[in-house]
Amino acid sequence: MELHVLNHPLVEHKLTVLRDKNTPSSTFRELVSELVMLEAYEATRNLSVVAAPIGVPEGRQKPPQSHVRLSCRCCAQVWACSTE
Repeated sequence: MELHVLNHPLVEHKLTVLRDKNTPSSTFRELVSELVMLEAYEATRNLSVVAAPIGVPEGRQKPPQSHVRLSCRCCAQVWACSTE
């Protein structure tokens, strides 16, 4: 298993506040949630995606953009995996 260290000033700040014995329980819970979200963001950085043409409301689309959806590696389906 590969170990990845989140070396980011925002993460370090949140960990410092989290470790402080004077941090209220509500703030502690909020920080844990934020840190989990940041870790999940980093952990999913290399997920497979596929091009996804989508319909947008007329007049709302800016210059051409690329749209993508998550792709399942085991069954090549988009969004939902048939093995779940």
